[in-house]
Amino acid sequence: MFDLAVFIYDQTDETKANPIGQYRARFGVVPRVGDYIYRHVGIEGAIDCQVIKVAVVPKLDQNATDADAIIKAIRVEPLY
Repeated sequence: MFDLAVFIYDQTDETKANPIGQYRARFGVVPRVGDYIYRHVGIEGAIDCQVIKVAVVPKLDQNATDADAIIKAIRVEPLY
């Protein structure tokens, strides 16, 4: 399992906007650019989104509290 920090933006250029949502959750895999992440009812701040950037965070040891990766994504229309 990977501990990921997800930052969701309303537009593709995240340098010009603040995130409209963000959350931290455990994932079985690290999403790749272009993958969709769908909201989960149990995660506050989760929004349907598409990954635009993935940044892996190096850790000094396994007990570090840093996320394993930072995901930047843009909001998409809900699946249903």
